[in-house]
Amino acid sequence: MQTDELYDSEFKELIKRFENNINENISYFFDTEDLIDIIDYYFNEENAEMARKALDVGLSLNPENTELKLREAQYLATENEPEKAMDLLEKLEAIEPNNPEIFFAKGTVYSVQNKSEQAINEYNKAMIDPDALEDIYMNIAFEYENLGNFDKSIEYLKKVLEIDPLHDYVPADLSLFFEWANRSDEGVEYLESMLENDPFAKGVWLGLGMLYRSRGQHDEAFRCFDYVLAIDENDLNGWFHKATTYLFIKNYADALACYQKILDVAPDEVATLFNMAECYERMKEHEKAQDYFRQVLKIEPDSSQATICLAMSLFSQDRKNKAFSVLHEALERNPDAAEFHAALGELYCENKDFDKGLPHVFRAVEITKDQPEFIATVCYAMVDAGLHHEALNFIESKIVLKENYSRLILIRGIVNLKANRKEAALNDLLIAFLIDPSNVSWFKDYHPEMQDSSEVYQILQNL
Repeated sequence: MQTDELYDSEFKELIKRFENNINENISYFFDTEDLIDIIDYYFNEENAEMARKALDVGLSLNPENTELKLREAQYLATENEPEKAMDLLEKLEAIEPNNPEIFFAKGTVYSVQNKSEQAINEYNKAMIDPDALEDIYMNIAFEYENLGNFDKSIEYLKKVLEIDPLHDYVPADLSLFFEWANRSDEGVEYLESMLENDPFAKGVWLGLGMLYRSRGQHDEAFRCFDYVLAIDENDLNGWFHKATTYLFIKNYADALACYQKILDVAPDEVATLFNMAECYERMKEHEKAQDYFRQVLKIEPDSSQATICLAMSLFSQDRKNKAFSVLHEALERNPDAAEFHAALGELYCENKDFDKGLPHVFRAVEITKDQPEFIATVCYAMVDAGLHHEALNFIESKIVLKENYSRLILIRGIVNLKANRKEAALNDLLIAFLIDPSNVSWFKDYHPEMQDSSEVYQILQNL
């Protein structure tokens, strides 16, 4: 059964019969194909409990069925038991050594474990199934993204578009990879060539608009998003990216109007609610911003981003005790949440209470085992405390870690800039940008104020 047929009346009746079978202990007959469709339905709905029940029914009737066992492995992986999933798949592979579905499933389990190289290896084996190439190429592209190899991500998403040029969302992902690979000019040329073949491909117009926006060509970006909406006035992605472009150029009123178009159709769309809060926050309308952050938290109570932004909004409104309270309450619910420690530490340091702040930011680094973003938080807090030398010593001690070498060099450059050691800073920034082009986007996103420096601007222009 195809995905777009899952919700027809016949299938709804099948789901109803299955749920009656479970809830009222009424016995119905289900063949294996029906049960596989039911399991897939619950996976699509992210209902792990019912997927497990459907699996149990299927395996009780047909315990050796490979399709069911593959879905059992998928269930185990999604329930944070990847080792058990892999053990099951290894046993299946021993029985069916040339089954491409097993290779594909192993790739997805390795992906869950953040073992991208092993995942790519399994996906390559699965290519013996020509009907699965589109999904395989897409998965490989995103594994290369995880590895920071955006050139390979571009290569594989192009393969996806060669199979199906009418994708609505792949061109948007492709545009991001072109941006992160510092190949925006090539990306624009590629997407424009696709429009020559199909000028009504709204996904291509969307990706092209995103690329123009990343290059600061906002008028061109608006033109592209307007084409998306001319083709389909109800395209929520078109409204979202048009709104976000207004947000980038600080036209908050028009951004809010576009975001409202989305809420008229999808009132619980979290990213839109969050961005509306951001608009109000930048307009210094803190109470309206806080209202939208709270709306996000009603829908997603565990949203760390909304929690932190709510606290920061309260802090900027000089409701500091309430801001600290929001983060302390979040930490009571989740004491090992590094992002809450980092945010609380930052706010204490901004309040010049370094004795309370620094332990929290150091705890964030400890929890994440030296994740670069949290190392950066420690360094910036130490600089704010006037501990320039100590901040540089700290980042030097972490640079010996080979995993995140270029990002740590970038952070050292930022620390040097903050400490007014300009020559060393510019040297670090140049090295970091040359080693890994994704550092450019990270720097632009998190430190737009530093681009005002003529020397930094010159480095970015010459890359």
